[in-house]
Amino acid sequence: MGNETSKAEVWGKALMAISVRRPVPARFPISGEYLQADGYWTPDHKHLGVDFDCPTGTPVESATIVGLVYAVHRPGDGWGNGSFGICVIIDIPNTPWYYIYAHLSAVKVTVGETVKPGDIIGLSGATGEVT
Repeated sequence: MGNETSKAEVWGKALMAISVRRPVPARFPISGEYLQADGYWTPDHKHLGVDFDCPTGTPVESATIVGLVYAVHRPGDGWGNGSFGICVIIDIPNTPWYYIYAHLSAVKVTVGETVKPGDIIGLSGATGEVT
């Protein structure tokens, strides 16, 4: 039982496999890795994302294959617990997968818009719960 892989882990690994690009330039290092379980994160509360260390206001590009902007959320809008801060959710059509671009300082897309690799989703920030 202890070695079972959760559905979130499987989906997260699959999403990383279909990513076609980084959302920010390679000069900005990864600061929080997928399934990280140290520091703020624990074995019972793993980090289910990839964070990048870049200055606020850095353009964040779509890393997905073609997707549809499903939702745009801001703290206090009644969605989630606010930990993602300002975020954009991109649905990958015909799959159970989606991308969440979290902690943004600004949003540059609208709900219902189709995005392709390299389109600007928003600007990086430190909204929500960040370390």
